[in-house]
Amino acid sequence: MSNLIEQIHQDHINVSKILDLIEKEIERASNEEMPDLELLQDAMRYMINYSDLVHHRKEDSMFTRLVQNDPAAAGEVDVLREEHQTLARLSIDFLEIVRDAESGEFILRDEVIKRGAEYVHALRSHMDAEEVGLLKRAAAALTDTDMEEIEAEYATARDPLMEESLQEQFGALYRSLTK
Repeated sequence: MSNLIEQIHQDHINVSKILDLIEKEIERASNEEMPDLELLQDAMRYMINYSDLVHHRKEDSMFTRLVQNDPAAAGEVDVLREEHQTLARLSIDFLEIVRDAESGEFILRDEVIKRGAEYVHALRSHMDAEEVGLLKRAAAALTDTDMEEIEAEYATARDPLMEESLQEQFGALYRSLTK
C-alpha cells in the first residue's frame, strides 16, 4: 500500500476516534447531562481545519488522478466530492451551534443532539464508502508517480494529531484522546 493511501487510512482512524468522543458527548446530552462544549468545539475546529481543509482536498487530488486513470470511477468520485462539500457545511453548522451553546445562548438540547448525530452519521458513512471502495480502487489505478506528486503537494500539511502542538491548539481534545 502506498504512503498516500496509508496516510488517508490513518486519517480515517484518527477521525473515528474523534467521532467516538463527539458521540460520547451527544450521548451525555441525550441523558440530559451537560456535554463538554469545550471538547466539542476543539473537535469541530480540528475537523474543519484539518479534515475538511486538508484531508478532503488531498482525497480530491487523488480522485482527480483516479478518474484520469480509471474513468469508470467518475460516478463514485462525484458522489464523494459532493459529500465533502456537505460535510464541510455540516461541520460549520455543528460548530456554530456548539459555540452558541457555550456562549450562553438559548439552544435546544435536541438541536445539539440532532446536528451532532447527523454530522457523525454522515462522516462515518462517507469514510466507510471511501475505505470499502475508493481507496482500494485508487491503490490499483494510481501510478507511483501519481501518488508521489500528491504526497509532495501536501507534504507540509501535517495532521495536528501527530504534532506536539495539539496540546496547545486543541487542549480539551488532546486531554480526551490521551486519557
